[in-house]
Amino acid sequence: MACTCPDESCTQVVVDGVTYCDCLVSQSLTCPDGSKIVNIGGGVLVCRTVLSLEPTVCGIITCDTANGFAYNPNTGKCEKAVLTEPCAPGYVFVPTADGVGKCVPPGGVGTLLCPNDYTYDAINKRCTKVTSNPATATSVTSCKADIVIVRGMNGNSTGVIAQESLFINAFINSIATSLDSTSYDLRVGVTTCNPSTISSNNDMPYLYSGPYVSPGGGADPSSTTIKNFFTTSGFNQFNDVTQGLTRAARTLFSTGTQVTITQGGTLLPARSGVRKIIIFMSEHSASTYPNPFLYPFSPCMGNNTSNPGNYPSGFNFYTQMRVAVNQAKCLLAAHPSLEIFSVWSGTEGDPAAFGNREGYFFTDLRSAGGNGIQPFYQINSGNAATLGAQLQDDIFALQEKTGAPAVCGTTTTYSCPVGEMLVGTICKGIEVKPAGTCDPTCTITPSGSNALCTCTLPSVPTQCGTCPVVNNKCSCLTTQEPQIIPTVSSISLDDPKYFEKIEWTISYDPKEKMWISFHDWHPTLLIPAHSHFYTIKNNSFWKHNERFDSFTNYYNSSLDYNPSKDYGWEVEYNIVTPNQVTTLRSIEYYMEAYKYYNDGKDMFHILDENFDRALIYNSEQVSPLLNLKIKDKNNPLQALLFPIAGPINTQILASKEENKYRFNNFYDITKDRQEFSTFVSTVPGFMTPGSGINIPMFITAADGYHKTINPAYIDVLKDPLQHKKFRHFGNKIVLRKTKSGDKKMLLKLVNSKMLNSSR
Repeated sequence: MACTCPDESCTQVVVDGVTYCDCLVSQSLTCPDGSKIVNIGGGVLVCRTVLSLEPTVCGIITCDTANGFAYNPNTGKCEKAVLTEPCAPGYVFVPTADGVGKCVPPGGVGTLLCPNDYTYDAINKRCTKVTSNPATATSVTSCKADIVIVRGMNGNSTGVIAQESLFINAFINSIATSLDSTSYDLRVGVTTCNPSTISSNNDMPYLYSGPYVSPGGGADPSSTTIKNFFTTSGFNQFNDVTQGLTRAARTLFSTGTQVTITQGGTLLPARSGVRKIIIFMSEHSASTYPNPFLYPFSPCMGNNTSNPGNYPSGFNFYTQMRVAVNQAKCLLAAHPSLEIFSVWSGTEGDPAAFGNREGYFFTDLRSAGGNGIQPFYQINSGNAATLGAQLQDDIFALQEKTGAPAVCGTTTTYSCPVGEMLVGTICKGIEVKPAGTCDPTCTITPSGSNALCTCTLPSVPTQCGTCPVVNNKCSCLTTQEPQIIPTVSSISLDDPKYFEKIEWTISYDPKEKMWISFHDWHPTLLIPAHSHFYTIKNNSFWKHNERFDSFTNYYNSSLDYNPSKDYGWEVEYNIVTPNQVTTLRSIEYYMEAYKYYNDGKDMFHILDENFDRALIYNSEQVSPLLNLKIKDKNNPLQALLFPIAGPINTQILASKEENKYRFNNFYDITKDRQEFSTFVSTVPGFMTPGSGINIPMFITAADGYHKTINPAYIDVLKDPLQHKKFRHFGNKIVLRKTKSGDKKMLLKLVNSKMLNSSR
């Protein structure tokens, strides 16, 4: 509902759900009947009047009955009684005949300020207790191993290559998730049984793990990189098993100069504390033994010539087989964490030169011996994939033994909620409760880890105040606003109970291509014509620019002039000096006012007709609402009486000579730009001293173009010695005529006087 007030010095506000109309008090500090003077803060006085809004039954009233509230129609509130102890700790309630009761000490025996299992914290006035709860256990199973695949001679056989690829693909696929993960639990490398002497660390194989970026820039998972080694024919034409085992062992155990590689060429040292695996793959037994470089494994030179198995005697390569197996067993004895698995892609008797005894070699080379299925992995095109997957199961099944961990293990971690500390598998925390309050007449004394409230006065009043005592308890009434369950009903958009009517009309200048003015008359439809214009209002046609005895008057219901329909008019224009801050000295404009006769054919130029109000402002400063009074040409001493400052407006003189109107009695009345203090809002549209929030200069109405000066922004009765001039590069002038009546005003030219600011 709109606020109906005398003029624009009034503002509608809402305080605690009640709507008020606040108007600036008169100069005599009096208010109209029905209003009272209220200080809204900062020394601003207003005349406050209650605006009555018609209540509407729009729903069903309910209360929070689940929490004990009941509706009281007499008060319009939801109410319930809250029972509290009538006495402070250390006192006992005793009823009296007057129904009020009293509190007495129980023979000097104190009351504990904390429960029995709590400790009293005298510094923070609180009760604390250490809590113990089992921590949350999280179990994670992981398998860790470093693996080197040693590839022997394959004879460039396409069939053998296919078998090896099937076997390796199945094995790598079964461990790909762990191998490609950035946790690097599994690391795998590939080397050969090249008979050349190991000359440097560069001859060692890399251990791949995680996403691998090759030196050439190609990016593949490590599982893909390893499988690519088994898609082409042989690495070498000899099978120096001793040399292959040496390369693999140096990669797995050397912690000095030997390094391994992961993503993007990152170098990592060989690690300890995990199981080491050598997987030997070949089509034939050991067939070459030059002079291998075995450092740092000199104890495992492999030069033992004893026959560890039933090898073909007298055959050229039987010595090489014995050396390789002895070296493998020596490495296994020296490194408990090492396991060797053998994979044979050949068949017994191929070639016949080995005397059909190659199977003994692979059996002796494999550390685990028989596993219930076969002593080694003898693969062919039919079983290669199955045995490759089985190899992963056999490796993951390796249990803990002396000097070597299990390949797979479960790690349990423990965690506590925020604010608690983990001690072993227990979460330790502190539970806090407020300590009981002790009456000021009592004394707090330690009692072990607790404290006593000891009282000695014979009696003290209850803590009930104005609340009655019911069943030896204070019964105080607490209230809540009732909830209203809306009922659905039709509401008209014109119903002032629900909607505030906001209308505006704005005119557009097609020549200037801009919107030029708002208007307070609100037609339903506008129809332009050559010399007039027509509008439709309330189902009636109206013709405008027809009469000469009434201007800015719209939709009156009679032929006579109706002052209540006179809207007045105003003009606002800018004074801009964009490159220079100037001081505004005076306002000057050229204007003519006429009264018409004989249907506009004759007219009289009125001598002193003028705007009756003015306002000057910029982004920082604002003048009071100026009431313009034409200077008496026969009273030169009149100027000594002006300006006359008042709480609503300030009266100043305006002169008129040769159609030039001038006035200069204006100044800034801004209360405080927060240069020395700040303000905070407690009432919508108003401010009181405080900190933190700026205040607007104007309060704009809902229609977007009616605006009034914010009373909290200004000090209309500021000490004259604090009046400031208007200094800015962009000032705005507002000239208003309250009622034009039968006089037509023509503003010709504005010519304000400015002086460059010396600051």
